[in-house]
Amino acid sequence: MNKLCLITGATGGIGKALANVYASHNYDLFLTSTSIDKLNKLKEEILQKYKINIFVFEANLNNIDSYLFIYEEVQKLNLKADVLINNAGFGDFGEFYKLDLNKVNELLNVNIIALTNLTHLFIKDMIKNKSGKIVNVGSIASFFSGPYLSTYYASKNYVLSFSEAIDYEVKKYGVRVLTLCPGTINTGFEKRANLNNSRLFKVLIPIEPNKLAKYAYKKINKNKRIILCGLLYKFLMVVSKITPRFIVLRIITKIQKSRF
Repeated sequence: MNKLCLITGATGGIGKALANVYASHNYDLFLTSTSIDKLNKLKEEILQKYKINIFVFEANLNNIDSYLFIYEEVQKLNLKADVLINNAGFGDFGEFYKLDLNKVNELLNVNIIALTNLTHLFIKDMIKNKSGKIVNVGSIASFFSGPYLSTYYASKNYVLSFSEAIDYEVKKYGVRVLTLCPGTINTGFEKRANLNNSRLFKVLIPIEPNKLAKYAYKKINKNKRIILCGLLYKFLMVVSKITPRFIVLRIITKIQKSRF
């Protein structure tokens, strides 16, 4: 029987790439997204290449009960998640006081609340089974504060801090909680975050999701607590620790404010 990988935000960018990589390694998939049509299309694409089982479930993680519905569906199907990848998330660009408060709360619900609840729901079963991995998708933003993307950066700081702490708690049970911290990726993130004209995606050249996913798979199997793809991002992590924060803030502000 194949192992099962559950991925949220599975129909685009990193989620889609990870789904294909795990399928190529004979994992069955449980995929969630806000669009059942996109999920079914992705399911068909993957099944044309790999002989695995794929389960799809439409869920909007902005809705408070969505994560419970996901967990209950997995239980109803008598499945066991060997790997949970909390990938769903988005950003919103602008001065904080000008942001739509509904969108701010949606970001917090998806990037933080849903991720936390899904981790809590599935980690109990993993501890009981004495095996399992949870991969929470952070960002290079996890190491910085980000003017004009304040809520996004803050949410990704939470993801890293939370995941590191929980990993230390559950490692003794044979369970790992890892953090994937990608840099800029060709996923369409910049469009939803209103970053089309920002200098950010010119300074940090985006990489392809498939390249990131293949690299991440290897590091996940090696239980790498923090996964950074590329020497540049490893360097930036070091920079975040040794450079005075006011200098880093000025640099990030200059890069991101360029669209105004």
